[in-house]
Amino acid sequence: MINSGIDIVEVKRIERLIKNKSFVRKIFSDNEIAYLEERKYKATTAAGIFCAKEAVSKCIGTGIAGFSWHDIEIHRNELGRPYVVLGGRALNLSKENGIVSIDISITHIEDYALSIAIAKLNESIIPSGIGLFLLPAREADTHKGDYGKLGVVGGKEGMSGSVYLAGLAALKSGTGLVYLIPPISIYEILSIKLNEVIIEKLSESQEYLVYDDLDKIMKYSEKYDVMCLGTGIGTSLQTKKMVISILSLFDKPIVLDADGLNCINGSVEILKNRQAVTIITPHTIEMARLMNLSPEAVERDRINIAMDFSKQYGVITVLKGHKTIVSNGEELYVNTTGNPGMATAGSGDVLTGIIGALVSQGYDPYLAAKLGVFIHGLAGDLAKAEYGEYGMIASNLIEYLPYAIKTCTKKE
Repeated sequence: MINSGIDIVEVKRIERLIKNKSFVRKIFSDNEIAYLEERKYKATTAAGIFCAKEAVSKCIGTGIAGFSWHDIEIHRNELGRPYVVLGGRALNLSKENGIVSIDISITHIEDYALSIAIAKLNESIIPSGIGLFLLPAREADTHKGDYGKLGVVGGKEGMSGSVYLAGLAALKSGTGLVYLIPPISIYEILSIKLNEVIIEKLSESQEYLVYDDLDKIMKYSEKYDVMCLGTGIGTSLQTKKMVISILSLFDKPIVLDADGLNCINGSVEILKNRQAVTIITPHTIEMARLMNLSPEAVERDRINIAMDFSKQYGVITVLKGHKTIVSNGEELYVNTTGNPGMATAGSGDVLTGIIGALVSQGYDPYLAAKLGVFIHGLAGDLAKAEYGEYGMIASNLIEYLPYAIKTCTKKE
């Protein structure tokens, strides 16, 4: 994994500035000033050092902010090759961001100097268990139809972000075609926000999906390989009736999440009667509602709760939380990726989209669930290295999904 930074500067600008001693003392360290004196303050040399410092600061991820110009020093070895020496706050920031080394290159012509910096990131960001989750490289002779069709049914007025995040996460996880079925009230919002996702149009629903939408939803869903059901869908009586009917009628895999789970409270037996695989993705409180337990009781016995529920209802359970648990009732996986920064609105919607995407591409559903939580957590760890735990949002997970998946892809 690498970070990069690049900067270009006009030589004449630096030529003017180095005539000011205050500028020279602010920008250049004692060692750099000594080197410039040897070079008789040649403008191209000063410009090269200046833009190298800028490039390194961008590579660290902050620009020249929170530390001194002197914290980045540009030295040269006996062959004249430039290298970086970090100190002070710049060194601390680089460590916090997992940077173990930075290489730089400097070039110039008469009018401009340019520098590029490449940082190597600590491989410890990549978990040791990744060997279990390596994806095959894609075949050359393929098209979008080979990578599945996924439908996301959900959303309501005020909750358009849920289906937006799930749909975009699915697309970024490799699904060939992603469709959203939202209520009509958020149809235009999603059509504007999403360019590559297909938005299916309903006519009966207004603020939220209702039972009268069922026939059209089932007609649209005939082309789907898998459905993600429940993100931001709400729990009105009409919506509950529709969700339960979809679970009965859709004869392909379903990833059931969020309010989709809340909609079946009191009707959990519907899961036993499904003719296809169901993957549920509850957090602790949703699991407690399904089992009529307290959240504390679920937290005390997460492993047995997940395994027992999967065995009793014939589903794959993804019990979200610190060290997310995945079980099919017979086997168990405890995830090791992820961090507290992922405890943010929309993170679960992203996970739903990832798992649905992997199932749609033909992965075994239990493997897809395990792989999904692993990739989801890894994307979170990569986002943490950039944004920290406090500033992360769900969109940052989607931003880093391609890098997480690339990390998990076998080399050709």
